[in-house]
Amino acid sequence: MVTCVGGADAIVFNPCSRAATVGFAGILDSDRWFDESSVPIEQALRLVNVISGSADTVYARIDFGSRAPSIIKVAVKDDPVPVLIPASICPQPTSESK
Repeated sequence: MVTCVGGADAIVFNPCSRAATVGFAGILDSDRWFDESSVPIEQALRLVNVISGSADTVYARIDFGSRAPSIIKVAVKDDPVPVLIPASICPQPTSESK
């Protein structure tokens, strides 16, 4: 796991009925997503030192494993930085994910 020394924390809210793997990058076309962590179903998780201290905006990559990952743009204004996974990108519940 790679973290940013002296960086801001993120608190990721997952409203979905599936766990999400979330990673962060400072640029949209990044080949590397830092601190990829699993956020449990319908919970929030605080990720420590994952956002560069100098960033005004970061990108969060959200992967449910069942389709192509989604990328959202996140404004960095507070520490921790709130990151809400939009309900519109949640996968539909299936019989095995209930």
